[in-house]
Amino acid sequence: MKHFYSSLVACVLLAANLPILAETTTSGLKITARTVGKCGITSITNLAFKTDIPTPISIIQEAHSVIVIFCSSAVTGLVSLNQGEGSGATCNERRMTQQGGTGLLKYQLYRDDTGSTVFGDGATCGATQPFSYTDLINVYGRLVVPQSPAPGLYSDTITATVTF
Repeated sequence: MKHFYSSLVACVLLAANLPILAETTTSGLKITARTVGKCGITSITNLAFKTDIPTPISIIQEAHSVIVIFCSSAVTGLVSLNQGEGSGATCNERRMTQQGGTGLLKYQLYRDDTGSTVFGDGATCGATQPFSYTDLINVYGRLVVPQSPAPGLYSDTITATVTF
């Protein structure tokens, strides 16, 4: 039995000195990332018609606003304007509401100063305005003529949306 243990110890010591043979395999690790441009409206000037417009309104009244868009990279997209918050307004007939009253003052927003292209919502009416990277978007407003609103102060809020 003593001889058996001696042989076993000798085998173990011999095996400890032998180099271990290992296999090596490789595989690729795919790395991906996606970056996107970021765009936003940096400012909008209010669109204010002149004060003290005589009623009934029979002469075209105009006003102008600018939407400033800035994008972090060379991104293109579209600007749209909703119908506003006036009672019964659509983007085909926007309406300001009389403050402290029930009167309505009809107006329209256009992409051009000639009033030929309604500034739309991108879904139900008018046309959206394309932009590229950093842009100034003009908005032209006109009161609908003729109309006879009650005297008073009128206002509305339009939401501008940038899609890119």
